[in-house]
Amino acid sequence: MLERKEITALWETGERAFRQVAASELLASFPDKADLLLSMVSEGAPELLEMVRERFPFLRRGFANPEPDTAARRYTYFDELARQEEAFLKALATDTATRTPTAISSLTDLPSVSAAGLASVSKKEAPHQLMVFVTGHCNLHCPYCFSADAPRKEIGADDLRRVFRWAAGQGCGQVTPCGGEPLLYRHIALFLRLVREHGMTTYLATNFTRDIANLDGFDSTLVRQVYIHLTAETLADARLADIVSRNIATGKARRIEMTGRLNLTGANTDDVLRLTRFFADAGLKRVHFALTIPSERVSNNYTDPAAFARFVPEVERAMDFAEACGLTVGIAKPMPPCLFPKHRQAKLLSQTCAATMCNIHEDGGMKNVCLSPDLLFSPCLGVSHPSVAFRDDLTWNELSAVFAPRVQRLLGAPPMARCAQCYLWARRLCQGYCLSYKDRL
Repeated sequence: MLERKEITALWETGERAFRQVAASELLASFPDKADLLLSMVSEGAPELLEMVRERFPFLRRGFANPEPDTAARRYTYFDELARQEEAFLKALATDTATRTPTAISSLTDLPSVSAAGLASVSKKEAPHQLMVFVTGHCNLHCPYCFSADAPRKEIGADDLRRVFRWAAGQGCGQVTPCGGEPLLYRHIALFLRLVREHGMTTYLATNFTRDIANLDGFDSTLVRQVYIHLTAETLADARLADIVSRNIATGKARRIEMTGRLNLTGANTDDVLRLTRFFADAGLKRVHFALTIPSERVSNNYTDPAAFARFVPEVERAMDFAEACGLTVGIAKPMPPCLFPKHRQAKLLSQTCAATMCNIHEDGGMKNVCLSPDLLFSPCLGVSHPSVAFRDDLTWNELSAVFAPRVQRLLGAPPMARCAQCYLWARRLCQGYCLSYKDRL
């Protein structure tokens, strides 16, 4: 995947072949580069409009517009992005005036795919994704871990096959292993084989301390992204640190997209800087900084949302250091981007537009659901209830009837008064406070 500056350079040549490459890269990484796409279209790019129309028809109606007057509102936060969207929609309206209108939905309320329509959709591009908590086991002991108090269970091989058959039947294009540590799952090789057999892809968050060199299927044809969680405990063990380094080298050789993730707890900034240097020396290009989120029982260490603003100086210190190391930085939820100074907001949006949001808002709150080792479905990582027991004849629409209203209520719960003046919030694109926090506000 090309970096932003490479895409811009290709586009600015004016050559059709180069522009097609740039446009393809933009569309393939739309959430991360939405602002760049919007700015190019607003400046006039008919060939890009054509590609956008085919790939993202919902953009013709804009993003979520929950209030009638938001189109005319002047926002205090992220007003430039609002301006770009307005220009983008005007360009689309002008360019499509002579075309036959099609059924369009907003980014936050994509329609369910019918069984007939699903047959014509590539599974790799199908709308739904399933996150499967395959194991509760982990070899590290992070006190702030989301799964620190999870039961040490795992899904058996036969049940895993059932889950994949169900997911394929419901149009899931991506099934993701979660944990615990997913690479320690006894059936991880079977998991990857099932991903391939069903024509899907996967990504995973991992501490990367299991050697992947001989793990069949761990390549870019199946694994679209790896989020590597590095800790002081990892670096304290020379053997584990060496495995992580070798895995990063293997991932690079296999052209797997890899992003580092570092959790800030307030007292560990110096450790975070050391871990950042490790990522840079290992050859990563991107790192995301995160605060810790509560688990279902909230017995792990986590960041009180009232303290988010207090963390901004520490996060900025880590970001400045990462940029000095040549890394592109972003924030992982939860961390409201509006809490940062304006110059940092602009950088975050220009480098990792999607890092500030969670795609739980897509498909009417049903882009993604989770499955526990007990084979119970839940709405997302941070909201374990309500839950629905797995059945072979269960449908996605049944899950939606239970989960979507809950997710929509939480999405519509503004955690701060300033949200009313924020473009990202008005378009339901901000998940700076993830649902696990909103469930407790």
